[in-house]
Amino acid sequence: MTKKTFKWLIGIIILLIVLNVASIGFILFKTMNSPVSTLRINDPQAPQMDRPFPDMMMRRMDFSDDQRSELMTEFRMHRQEMQMLNDSVQQIRRQLFLMNQSGDTNSGTERIQFYERAGDLHQKMIQLQDEHIRSLMEISTPKQQEQLRNWLQRMGQSHMGGGPRGQQQPQDGMMHRERRGNRSDR
Repeated sequence: MTKKTFKWLIGIIILLIVLNVASIGFILFKTMNSPVSTLRINDPQAPQMDRPFPDMMMRRMDFSDDQRSELMTEFRMHRQEMQMLNDSVQQIRRQLFLMNQSGDTNSGTERIQFYERAGDLHQKMIQLQDEHIRSLMEISTPKQQEQLRNWLQRMGQSHMGGGPRGQQQPQDGMMHRERRGNRSDR
């Protein structure tokens, strides 16, 4: 490699580093100055209209002021209850992690109790989510209920392994990766 080629390579590398730093700086600047960065998504005391989903839902589904008030109360209560359950699940996970780190192998029944407690908490979360959706439906007009059903169907498909909008879930309950075959067993 000649000296001239080496200088060009060093110049290109320096230019790429400068471009990367500038890009990262721009992204950070935009992120820090955007209204979304001021959201307190995990704060149960945050005003509900500051949260993206309730605000978007209320704008798109044309809720009245009374409905908005009821919805904000419902979202606030749901968020607080779910946060308490999530915190409890995280505490169980931490306790199990500490048991594993300490090398505690004689606590089989204690582990089973943790598993059962976590299962109970997850069951409560599912029940709470179902009650929340039913409450949203009760607050909504028939037209809004249909819009909410459509939105929930799309959300369920994307979160539960369904394909593009409108595509049915696999009847056999298998996810797409499982149908294609597991590459580790080849």
